[in-house]
Amino acid sequence: ACHGHVNAEDPMQSGLVLGNEVLTVRELLESRIDCHMVVLSACHSAFVSPEPGDPFVSLSAAFLYAGVHHVVAAQWAVSDEITTSLISRFYEEFRSRARDSFGIASSLSTASHAIEKEQVEPYYWAPFAVFGGCD
Repeated sequence: ACHGHVNAEDPMQSGLVLGNEVLTVRELLESRIDCHMVVLSACHSAFVSPEPGDPFVSLSAAFLYAGVHHVVAAQWAVSDEITTSLISRFYEEFRSRARDSFGIASSLSTASHAIEKEQVEPYYWAPFAVFGGCD
């Protein structure tokens, strides 16, 4: 697990904090990553500035541009405890489903509904979404 960092002044410098380093959107856009799926459980990993005229820049978009087929990412700040439970359930579901877009989305949906049934407010389980191509 790591932390997401949003740089509102320069979105290309937003990134994932990995120890003492930050993997930036700029670095991802300059990379080639041949990977089926990346799960970003960090805060704001799918955040896009709502300001008119701002470029459509996010960690999730950068991973897709770099070649990742599917990205699961959070659109706002997340709780470590709830996110750990949600992502664990997501992987449990994903192991038993097809590896296509529908299987990924279904796995996330099932995991989210399981968390919801525990009376957890939507703010804590709803930030996650699946981004990527349809296969």
